[in-house]
Amino acid sequence: MMDLFHSIGFVLGFGGAVVSALLMLGLNDTEKRLRRAKIARRIAPVTWIGLITLIISGIGLMHGGITSYPIWLIVKHVFVLVILVDALVIHFYFFPRYFRLLGSHMWGENYRNMRRVATLSVFSWLIVILLSFHFSH
Repeated sequence: MMDLFHSIGFVLGFGGAVVSALLMLGLNDTEKRLRRAKIARRIAPVTWIGLITLIISGIGLMHGGITSYPIWLIVKHVFVLVILVDALVIHFYFFPRYFRLLGSHMWGENYRNMRRVATLSVFSWLIVILLSFHFSH
């Protein structure tokens, strides 16, 4: 059962993160930026539910039978922590600034920094996925 919740959490969390990141890429028009950012903002709760489900089900999976903690599992958990911190920074720092600064001269720097953090997030998700699949099969 925990495997099912873990899979659902993955689809919601990773899917939401990737869709949000893709929505925010390479827009030159302020109206398009605003529309896509609003869509990304609506996706955010789905991404959060997925990430929280992943963490809780991951704890359940570990509690259910892991007797030792191999280095790959520790590395995976470090990257999960990076994803969590990244999500908090994007959600509570960059997104509010994104809307507040839209159209101003300071918007570009905020957008570039937000994209860097989002890239780190997607990269971290991919590392976690690779570690999970490589060591679970």
